[in-house]
Amino acid sequence: MKGQTMGQFISKTIVIEAVQYTGENWAEMRFFTGTRDLEPGQPVPVFNPIGTYLYNEGPDSTNAEFWMASISTHIVVSVNDWIVRDDNGLSAWKPARFEFNYEPVVDERPSELVDHARYELEMNGTPPELVP
Repeated sequence: MKGQTMGQFISKTIVIEAVQYTGENWAEMRFFTGTRDLEPGQPVPVFNPIGTYLYNEGPDSTNAEFWMASISTHIVVSVNDWIVRDDNGLSAWKPARFEFNYEPVVDERPSELVDHARYELEMNGTPPELVP
């Protein structure tokens, strides 16, 4: 591209991992997003019920809070929003933006997230116990 100043360009294709928040999939969301250290040696979940750190102004108790490290703050995540893991870490995307930019990868191998959920179901008969 050196020397090319005008023309048509296509974005580079990258594969990301993502999970969509349904309002009921707390274990999946917490497994995917993990924890952060509130203080050294004190890990806390990154994905929490609304009202944990942020004031819940609306009547919608299905909203959640997500710590977005790239901007060092909590943001509100609504049902159907996506949490995306890419080279820049974790971020939240509204459904329209996500669907415009991504499509499912056709792969016969289950993801680590699916493997974990299947393991928990086989071992315990229930999904991981992370529901708030």
